[in-house]
Amino acid sequence: MHDASSLRRSLQIDGVASGLCGVLLLAGAGQEQDVVLNAAWVAGSAVVILAGPLTALGTLAVAAVAVAVLLFGILEAVGLARLRQAVR
Repeated sequence: MHDASSLRRSLQIDGVASGLCGVLLLAGAGQEQDVVLNAAWVAGSAVVILAGPLTALGTLAVAAVAVAVLLFGILEAVGLARLRQAVR
């Protein structure tokens, strides 16, 4: 019973954290904060993978999302750099 309760709590916290990140990204859409938040997400994912007691599937899931977020961050950083060059 304790395992189910821990899982439920972890999923709730994850849902709240994901939702808050989404709200922050929408609030500052198109700005440098997006890139910073994406980098923080990737770093946090690395911490969870290295320190967390995840299953192999959990590790794979967290790593897959981190890679996707990393790619979004790279695309956003490139887009911002190109926008800055176009403005000059």
